[in-house]
Amino acid sequence: MTLHNSLQISKKMTRTYHFLNKGTTFYNLNYVARMPTTASRNGESLPFDDRNTHKSYEYATLFELEERLCSTIMRSTVKKLQSTLDYIKLCMDAIQPEDTSAARRVYLHLTHAIIRTVYKAGFTLRDMMECDIDPCASVEQFATKQEIHRYLEEICLHICKHMLALRVDKNQRIVWEIKSYIDEHFNQDFGLEHVSELMKCSSTYINRLLKQYTGSTFYNLLTARRIVSSKQLLSLNDWTVCQISNKVGYNNVHSFIRAFKRSEGITPGQYRDLLLYNALELE
Repeated sequence: MTLHNSLQISKKMTRTYHFLNKGTTFYNLNYVARMPTTASRNGESLPFDDRNTHKSYEYATLFELEERLCSTIMRSTVKKLQSTLDYIKLCMDAIQPEDTSAARRVYLHLTHAIIRTVYKAGFTLRDMMECDIDPCASVEQFATKQEIHRYLEEICLHICKHMLALRVDKNQRIVWEIKSYIDEHFNQDFGLEHVSELMKCSSTYINRLLKQYTGSTFYNLLTARRIVSSKQLLSLNDWTVCQISNKVGYNNVHSFIRAFKRSEGITPGQYRDLLLYNALELE
């Protein structure tokens, strides 16, 4: 079945389904369900990790489910995606087990949304799944909504892991570029705002990445690189502390002295004296 034909089928939701004791209604692709606060997987009650839960939203439409699923699949972790999938499954429990056609329409709608989202991101399902698949045709073939859900879950988790790997690669590249920039330009007067403009990332985002991948903030990495260079200069020549301060990127010598003492526990002058003392001891 082609994507166009299956999309037409998903638009033929003209009947209204009422489900007793569920507080749930289907109509014209608008799925209204009372939002639960927990999901169940393998008999275990799981709280939803969703900031909207605390806002006491009472209803969720099918289009909201679509937006939530597509956003999670492309931008979140596997754990958050699983929470979203558990939520969708719980909403689908409102459909009578024998009414597979109604569930199929909803899952087809969500499948189309996933395909569109992947395409807008510049990928195809073949890129993500590493094989040719026709998810719409597969959804049509399954006999129960449980089978359809498991199939959709498999696709979503695969896409999420693919996007997560891409984000990790991108983040590692950003961290490498920032560290390289620090190594090459530490002797110049610049700060985090300058680097954030170069990288086209916010200062907060850069610091978060650096903390995640290096354990240090931008300021600490820059300071550490400058201190290493200043220690070399202090040991190799008789420049003044003020001159060395300028050579390693500090316009203010007092800022340099404070940074050096925080790092080494002694001032630059005391460090030089210690080097001279050790040299005389060796003689």
